[in-house]
Amino acid sequence: MKTRGAKQMYTSGLHRNQVADTIRRLVTSPATRRYAAALPQFEIDAEIPADMAAKLKRLAKVEKKPR
Repeated sequence: MKTRGAKQMYTSGLHRNQVADTIRRLVTSPATRRYAAALPQFEIDAEIPADMAAKLKRLAKVEKKPR
């Protein structure tokens, strides 16, 4: 494999497969599973605060304006 710089290293199929394999191994490891199981569960609040709703309305209005 010829190396012509950082871009060449990352476009190599071999390197990409090694990175994918490493990520897959780390994500599916027992330690990662234990860590994820210990994280607190969260709930999504269906209601948006009034100030955030106003900002979102303003943003939607600005996005609809023709340029």
